[in-house]
Amino acid sequence: MDYESNEYTEWICTLNEDIVSLFAQQLGDDTITIDSLFLDVGVDSLDFISIVVKIENKYNIEFADDDLNYLKFTTIKDLTTHIQSSYC
Repeated sequence: MDYESNEYTEWICTLNEDIVSLFAQQLGDDTITIDSLFLDVGVDSLDFISIVVKIENKYNIEFADDDLNYLKFTTIKDLTTHIQSSYC
C-alpha cells in the first residue's frame, strides 16, 4: 500500500473510527474519542483483550504477546499508531 495515497489516509481514518467505536461499545460510553485516556474511561485488561480480539478478527492481524498489556498504551491513538506501525 502506498503510504502517501488517499487510500491509505482513508484506511487510517477508518481504523481510528472503528477502534474508537469498539471502545465506546465495550465501555458503553459514546463520549470516548481517539485521545481518551484508557485509565480515565475505565479500560481494564478484560476490556482491552476483548477489543484486541475484535481488531484482530476485523483486520486479520495478530497482536504480539507484548502488545496485549493495555498499560503499554495510554490512549486509543497510541494503540492505533502502534497498529499502523507494527501490523501494516
